[in-house]
Amino acid sequence: MTTYRTPALKLSDSNVGDKVQLFRVGTFHHAEYGKFNITPELLKTMEQNFKLGVRGVDLAIDYRHDSEDVAAGWIKEVTLSEDGKELWATVEWTPNGSKVLSEKEFRYLSPEFVFDYQDNETLKTYGPTLLGAGLTNRPTIKKMEPVIE
Repeated sequence: MTTYRTPALKLSDSNVGDKVQLFRVGTFHHAEYGKFNITPELLKTMEQNFKLGVRGVDLAIDYRHDSEDVAAGWIKEVTLSEDGKELWATVEWTPNGSKVLSEKEFRYLSPEFVFDYQDNETLKTYGPTLLGAGLTNRPTIKKMEPVIE
């Protein structure tokens, strides 16, 4: 398994294959949602659910968690680090997403997820599931790799 502890994103012409850190293991506190724990088991389930396509849609990276607006990029793959303590994504950036990042308007990524995803058609539950992510400058999960230097 590949370790993605690499320098922050270096934008290329195609931007295909760019790696970004989505999560790290730890205990965090969110003003609205309270205390939550990110565990290796939770990350493994998120990776499996992504690979199974349980959401039934491509996962977007948006701006400031505004999931009803345009995408900055699309998550193409998620991968656990070798030690299972980080979750990384391969992202295909949109032209505007690349522009915004190259102009350093955003520096960090903030994942969106649920602890027990339920499909709204089948009502089947899947456990921890990644919903997408937002470009931000004030992430809840700190001490992660910036998206751009």
